[in-house]
Amino acid sequence: MPDILIRNLSKETVDALKARAKRHGRSLQQELGMALERLSEEHEMGTLASAMRIRERIRAEQGILSDSTELIRDDRDNR
Repeated sequence: MPDILIRNLSKETVDALKARAKRHGRSLQQELGMALERLSEEHEMGTLASAMRIRERIRAEQGILSDSTELIRDDRDNR
């Protein structure tokens, strides 16, 4: 697994991160790893949400009102 080295953090920041890790019963490395994983997931979710907003805007501009799931469900309900 790759390593990351972060330099020039203030003593206050490091102390706060160590305290947070201690409160959660984890090592500093575990705490930082989990925090970075959460940040990367948030970024992915933000990207997905942005893509969905763009998709909906394009659909609205092109007059596409619904996705096929709703159409299939309506068709099945009307049988």
